Amino acid sequence: MKFAYRPDIDGIRAVSVLAVILFHFGVPGFAGGFVGVDVFFVISGYLITLQLQEYRGRPLGPALGDFYLRRARRILPASLIMLAVIMFVAVLLLLPFDLERFGRAAAMGVAFLGNIAAWQGGNYFLATDTPSPLLHLWSLAVEEQFYLAFPLLLLAIGSSAARARGLVLAVTVISFALCAWASVYHRAVAFYFTPMRAWELMLGALLALDLLAEMRRPALRELCAVSAIVMLLMTIVAGRSDYWSPWLHGLVPCIATLLLIHSSASAPTRVARVLSLRPVVFIGLISYSLYLWHLPVHVLGQYYFILPLTIGQQLALLATTLLLSVLSWRFVELPVRRRRVLASGWALAGVAGVLSVALLLIGVALWKSGGAPGRFPAEVVHLAGSSQHHRSKAGRCSQLPTTAIAAGDLCLLHSPAGDARSLVLWGDSHALTFLPAFENLARSHGWRLYFAMRIACRPLLGISTTRSQWQSNAACQEFNVAMTQAVDRLQPDVVVLAAYWDSRYGAFTIPAHPELPTSEARFSHAFEETERQLAVPGRRICIVGGVPQYEYPVPFALARAKLRGIDDGLLRISRDAARAQYAAMEPVVERLVAQRRVIAVDPKDRLCDSARCRLMDDDGKPLYADSNHLNIDGAMFVTDSLARCLDENP
Repeated sequence: MKFAYRPDIDGIRAVSVLAVILFHFGVPGFAGGFVGVDVFFVISGYLITLQLQEYRGRPLGPALGDFYLRRARRILPASLIMLAVIMFVAVLLLLPFDLERFGRAAAMGVAFLGNIAAWQGGNYFLATDTPSPLLHLWSLAVEEQFYLAFPLLLLAIGSSAARARGLVLAVTVISFALCAWASVYHRAVAFYFTPMRAWELMLGALLALDLLAEMRRPALRELCAVSAIVMLLMTIVAGRSDYWSPWLHGLVPCIATLLLIHSSASAPTRVARVLSLRPVVFIGLISYSLYLWHLPVHVLGQYYFILPLTIGQQLALLATTLLLSVLSWRFVELPVRRRRVLASGWALAGVAGVLSVALLLIGVALWKSGGAPGRFPAEVVHLAGSSQHHRSKAGRCSQLPTTAIAAGDLCLLHSPAGDARSLVLWGDSHALTFLPAFENLARSHGWRLYFAMRIACRPLLGISTTRSQWQSNAACQEFNVAMTQAVDRLQPDVVVLAAYWDSRYGAFTIPAHPELPTSEARFSHAFEETERQLAVPGRRICIVGGVPQYEYPVPFALARAKLRGIDDGLLRISRDAARAQYAAMEPVVERLVAQRRVIAVDPKDRLCDSARCRLMDDDGKPLYADSNHLNIDGAMFVTDSLARCLDENP
């Protein structure tokens, strides 16, 4: 049974794809635009399940073959052409490290493993390196992985509607429970992995299987439609990526989409008529190509221009996205779907297979060659390759079990013979970047050095951080409590607290004191509580200030500036601007220092003069690994600033 075309659904697609695009382009007013992907999932589950209903009662093998062929015609041509074009541009533009990551993402994207590549690449909202032009392929991977199994299960159970509803309902509940669990303990997994996202597709499937009763009363349908569009638009406008989790905050856009579709199932509502306007429907018709092209165009455009994009540049990139999308829809999507090109299944499979293998092999070659560094002068490659974290110790020291930490079993990185003073370095990834300097200081002073860290986990007690896909709040708080127990056991002479102190990185709250209104007040309470827990006579608590931050990965910016002949002075920020980045934290620390409760060291004393902050040392070596983490050279450069943590009379 064929189902009737509904233009309002293309209208919903238009709203969702525009929300995603404007979110990625950083347009004010679309802070929650990323929920457009949730909308896509519900629509996809609804339409695909309706499509699968056409195959009920047919032999399983031919039915699945026909379904997957239709799916291939819908998905493969436009995505493969986009990958081919972007790969060509990437080879011309991307520096070796970025092209290596691109090659890996492209190879995994061809294999519909883009969600795994994105998960391994880190936080969707807080990427510290240059974002991947192919990051958005994670959502296509989720859909295609899901549709490898779901059609087989749905068609295999036969023509019973009751069994179909039972299957879909069971998958929905299990997936939602997994998503809720992972959102607490493994947020990146909850965001990217198919089992944790399947419930969104299944909500659409439940609607397609008539689980909800038809809305017969016009007033009820109009009310639901208006409520749904308001819910969706409010989520798009007011949503916040700093506390978003798929299971809780994804419910609102998913339910809104469900209501929008269902309220106009029997007759179009006023909202549906607006969504069915021809310009809106046209955006919906090209939404797949728009989604494919928008992020590569934006990321590569930002990559070329280096500095934050001007309004004119943003508009030019948006126009380019629209033009490429229309061309893709008109000359790739439509001809293949309407069988004007590659009419037979064998022709489609042959061309798509050859192109897929070629792109896969090229992607692997770019990945395994280290990004083809021979394309650029040696000086540029050297600048671009300066992003060296202390990675070898990160794996070991960031994953110590909390039981071992509580017992005092931290990473012991320097241990002189005999009796020696000791220091515990405690913090997040920024503490890790200072580790080479503290190792050097421990050796030169003859101190014992202990270290432990958790990514995106500030070394402060009693706080609840709301922005991290790296670390759940519960895991972070458990780690911090364990660190206080480790300090009690080890009895170090100095405890050093180092972290990403910018209050814009993740709003945080004090659960026991919700009345604290400002970041400065919360920092004050958290620092004081932590100091009280750690303070004993004779022990020094040393707080390491924040380094200047930039709006681009520094090695990349320096290398691109060298290629384009741009003065790197244009990339630097003033000392006042660097201090303003920590305006909520530094006054609190200064007050604690004045009260002689802590001592403080500031890397900015070494990194900045009275006017500007530097990006390279005196030998022309970059000091940063990305936009806000020092590399090993940078850590060694600020060693003298950090030495006061160990001085008897700082």
